[in-house]
Amino acid sequence: MAASNFSGPLVVTGDGVSTQPVEVLVVPLAVTAVANTDLSFVLPPCRILRMTERTNVAFTGNTVTIQAGSTAGGVDYVAAVDVKAVGTRALTLVAAGSAALDAVAGGTVHARIVQTATFTAVGSGVLLVEFQRTGA
Repeated sequence: MAASNFSGPLVVTGDGVSTQPVEVLVVPLAVTAVANTDLSFVLPPCRILRMTERTNVAFTGNTVTIQAGSTAGGVDYVAAVDVKAVGTRALTLVAAGSAALDAVAGGTVHARIVQTATFTAVGSGVLLVEFQRTGA
């Protein structure tokens, strides 16, 4: 068997080996003193591989969660997850490996920070979105 030579980063996917690099978008998270703080960011045509949230300064709302989707307030990428305390969390992608996550057409992705009962503007963190361009 002949040897294969690759250059650049390699990513093992369900379909085999891809030479497309994994990119990371860092989205700053800061709340306002309202129930819902909506954030949005733009991705190219891609597959979303992973989302991680890191709270650097604890949020002080009564309960504080983050969710993400293809529409404002949507949860088709990540269902609501508690992010109130300082820490790093690997967010569970909804239906990981689904067509929705494997073939993001490109465009705006929405994240929502939800506070209940007590709405404060205290707390901050980052959302790390790991993706791989599909070239579509």
